[in-house]
Amino acid sequence: MSSLPPILDPNHEESVMSTGTMTVTLNAQRELCVLSKAGGTPLSAVDIMGVVRVGVDRVREQIKIMDAALARDQEERVIEVR
Repeated sequence: MSSLPPILDPNHEESVMSTGTMTVTLNAQRELCVLSKAGGTPLSAVDIMGVVRVGVDRVREQIKIMDAALARDQEERVIEVR
């Protein structure tokens, strides 16, 4: 893969300094739906798949965090039945 790791969800400064972008969209089955790359350094298929793997791993981490937060919220809710 490239010498620098990909930046996911760049902040404003990172966006301003970037020379290109790549957007990857996967469905729930992790099938590639959209791949859009504009500008920047040319990437090989191996580099692109490496970036996709980083993105998938990041999404898995975020899903775990959201599931844990939803479970905590469910436990703390008081449900009134009338």
